[in-house]
Amino acid sequence: MLQAPRFFGDIGITPGARVLDVGCGNGDLSRFVAGLAGPGGEVVVIDRSEQALAIAQAVDANLGVAHIQYRAVDLSGDLPDLGRFDAIIGRRVLMYLPDDAKTLGLLATMANPSAVLAFQEHARTALPVGPGDLALHRQLYDWNWSTVAAEGGDVGLALRLAELMQ
Repeated sequence: MLQAPRFFGDIGITPGARVLDVGCGNGDLSRFVAGLAGPGGEVVVIDRSEQALAIAQAVDANLGVAHIQYRAVDLSGDLPDLGRFDAIIGRRVLMYLPDDAKTLGLLATMANPSAVLAFQEHARTALPVGPGDLALHRQLYDWNWSTVAAEGGDVGLALRLAELMQ
């Protein structure tokens, strides 16, 4: 299971909330926040990948959760009018956008006045110090971040995220 409960579980998504999930991936986060929003809420999921949307939709959400609506949207351009939201969330999505600041600005216009915007991004940092040589760990770490960079991901975005959100 993803790390949603630790991060997104306490950001203030309440029953009846209308939530925008930006870049759904396999839909785990979408289903988690649908549970927080409950049957009176709604989750609108956007992703540029039709394949990701199909994978996310293939898993049934549990009963007693918010209705989930899936939409194909390319975040690198203008966003369609999707209405206003009580929470706008995303996980590992801003780091893959050509203009993350512009996209955040567009998303902010879709937020209700008291809305929560919460994004969880990652960054390449130094490996934790541990006992002995961690050669295999270092190799796997380097491969992971080399892959993110090859995919066009910004490997340092999380270190600038607070400033970007302001």
